[in-house]
Amino acid sequence: MSRWLRAWTQHAVAQLVPVRTFDAALGDLAEEYALRAQRMSTLRARKWYWGQLARSMPQMMWIDVRRQGWAMTLAVALGAWVVASLVEAIADQMLIAWFGSDAPVRAIPGALVGLSALGLGGYLAGLVRPAAPKLLAIFVALLVVMLMIVQAGDAPLWYGAIFLVFGPVVSLAGGTWLSMRS
Repeated sequence: MSRWLRAWTQHAVAQLVPVRTFDAALGDLAEEYALRAQRMSTLRARKWYWGQLARSMPQMMWIDVRRQGWAMTLAVALGAWVVASLVEAIADQMLIAWFGSDAPVRAIPGALVGLSALGLGGYLAGLVRPAAPKLLAIFVALLVVMLMIVQAGDAPLWYGAIFLVFGPVVSLAGGTWLSMRS
């Protein structure tokens, strides 16, 4: 496996998987990948690897949430989302006042404000409960999908797609920023 792929995978798994299962999960994946790479093409082995990683992440994330108490972790995640929403609403009002219209709110400045607020929400959630940014990321993804369906046409499709892809990512990144600082 290439060095960048191994390093990226280790970093991603370390952010999503409980520390106790990190070494075992990564070791099992690397071992099986090596065996498969000998029997099949590198492309098929990589496809298998990424498929396994994608299929196992939700279960490994749930282990972490369950160990920390899912009800309280969910409450913290929802609280972080409320704080992020309030910060975004205030910042959006500031954008409207500054530009004199609401056009920037549905453009790049508004997207940057929203993503920054989600990163802050993830950070705050991670301060209170380390597994909460994971639930926040899931909540953000579900909410964005719902808003894209219910409010179709209110914002450009690219705007919703940015939040669908990067909203969960910055929520997780915000939650892991504290651990990366220390």
